Amino acid sequence: MCDRPRVSKPDAADAPLPRLHPLPTARVSTPLDRSGTVSRRRRALGRADRPNVGLVLGAGGTVGAAYHAGVLFSMAHHTGFDPRDASQIVGTSAGSLVGALLRVGVSAEELVALARRDPSLPLPAHLHALQRASVADTPSALDVLLGVRPPTLGSVADTLRHRSPWPWLLSWSRAAPVDLRPLFAELDRLSGASWPDGDLKVCAVSASDGERRVLDATSGVELSQAVAASCAVPGLFRPQLVDGERLVDGGVRSVTNVDALDFNSLEHPIDEVWVVAPMAGSTFRSTPTALLRRRIEYTLRQELAALPIGMPVRVFAPGRESSAVMGVDLMSDDRAASVILAGFLEAGSPEPATA
Repeated sequence: MCDRPRVSKPDAADAPLPRLHPLPTARVSTPLDRSGTVSRRRRALGRADRPNVGLVLGAGGTVGAAYHAGVLFSMAHHTGFDPRDASQIVGTSAGSLVGALLRVGVSAEELVALARRDPSLPLPAHLHALQRASVADTPSALDVLLGVRPPTLGSVADTLRHRSPWPWLLSWSRAAPVDLRPLFAELDRLSGASWPDGDLKVCAVSASDGERRVLDATSGVELSQAVAASCAVPGLFRPQLVDGERLVDGGVRSVTNVDALDFNSLEHPIDEVWVVAPMAGSTFRSTPTALLRRRIEYTLRQELAALPIGMPVRVFAPGRESSAVMGVDLMSDDRAASVILAGFLEAGSPEPATA
């Protein structure tokens, strides 16, 4: 476990800016500076106007996508930072869809309208197909049960070979009823190619060894399939076959995957890391889900501890008020408006959220 880092106190000029809710041992920088001062590094590199942000968008299902929308809109509203301008975006599960939408040009305000899942809300004509896809039903519990299959001999062999339980466990849900790729096909049209401009990394997990696969512009896979793979919650959505591998939800390994950021990139440098983690913080505070919460927080702490020394980090994670609105059923589609509002207000508050 890493030691508690020192967190510097913000200047008075910083007070109105968003208060970002950190995990107990996360390294969090002071809020963005509106006073006009900038880091030496940015000034030396000639980028005194804004930092190069590495934006990490975590897993969280339908509810998590609404939380992303609220937090990202709060970023844009309170700081003027457009999340579409992030130097790098790493997306996992619901975060991969949000990241893809940002990279094809969807604004934070339009994300809010999409996350509301309300066809009556006005949207630009080119987003109507995405709006229709956003109201598609998720599989029922009966559908999930009917999709359960006994593990294959190959999955047992993979479990023994890789010394990982994931191939065996994921084999049970290989016949999930719904293929997400057709729902995300509009992403390919909006990107105008197999992959959009801008650095985007989509995290999935291989069902054969339980290890992460990072899909990007060099992977030779269409955006719709990459996002469908990252969102393929075992038992709910069908795995995607990419280069002969069955890929499933990236949250199986980590709900954030901060360590997928590339700090050696000259084309897409990073000055600050911002993490939006709908499944961290207070999301699973109740006793029945305490083990899951500890695993999520431990993994996130390890990822933050591995970042370059001195790298400013901001973690947006639900406090108690947001978590009470979100609940633990992250696939629920009946509370989007409330979650968006909670994320917006909490991220934009100058006071710390209560964990």
